[in-house]
Amino acid sequence: MFIALMSCHLQFGPMFTMPVSGALCVSALGWPAIYYLHGAVTIAATILFYIIYRDSPRMHKYLARNYAGFIVLVLKYEVEQTGFATAVPYVAATLVKVVAGPFSDHATCISEKSRMIIFTIISQGCMALCFVFLAVIPVEMSFVGWLAYTAAIVFSGLNCVGVVKCAQMVSRHHIHFVMAVSAFICSVVILLIPAFVRIFAPHNAADEWARMFWFIAGLVIVTNAFFVCVADSKPAEWTKSTSGAKIHPDLSKEKPVIMEIEPNALVEQRLHTLSE
Repeated sequence: MFIALMSCHLQFGPMFTMPVSGALCVSALGWPAIYYLHGAVTIAATILFYIIYRDSPRMHKYLARNYAGFIVLVLKYEVEQTGFATAVPYVAATLVKVVAGPFSDHATCISEKSRMIIFTIISQGCMALCFVFLAVIPVEMSFVGWLAYTAAIVFSGLNCVGVVKCAQMVSRHHIHFVMAVSAFICSVVILLIPAFVRIFAPHNAADEWARMFWFIAGLVIVTNAFFVCVADSKPAEWTKSTSGAKIHPDLSKEKPVIMEIEPNALVEQRLHTLSE
């Protein structure tokens, strides 16, 4: 639950930034207000972190004395090793995103729609295969399992030029709203993950986790197969501005009147036409 709440900043950040930035951009305050607001929020969050954070659970007044012993003796949580193993996949995924973005933009030999579909198939298809691999390997091959886990996160990074880019191409200037909805859905999924794990793996047995990985792989394949069928690179109809003003057909038949302003007319404020 703690990790789930910590990771929510990845979703709550865009949910706050995009709608607020869009509103401030068109307001009288303009773009500078966006930077001032986010700077003030960052300073406030840093001050709050300084007040609450302690280097050790023993020093924190909101934690019981036996909490540190529970982490070491009961959970047997090796912080340094696990932290490094968890950070590596996200570093690799970041590098993949940096490379995939320009590559997708310059791969003009195929259409924009085809590029998004191909990257989605590579990203989500390989990620599903990694989950299948996690389901079938024995528990003794922990390092191989970590490699499959790392590969799943790295391949998911390619989704930025797949589904995410498709959302931007279809929604255009409404992307802030689409991304806010997407971030909200991700937040709900993250909050439901603990309950999902409790249902599928109540005893943390290897066969229970295997069934859960099979289910995730199947869900990824089904949902992305639907995306491949409906993906498009053209803006949606609801992104096109409509106006109630119409041009009368008879107006196109009238001859234009050519006007000429004489230099002296600027002083005398008189306007003459060529017909005069």
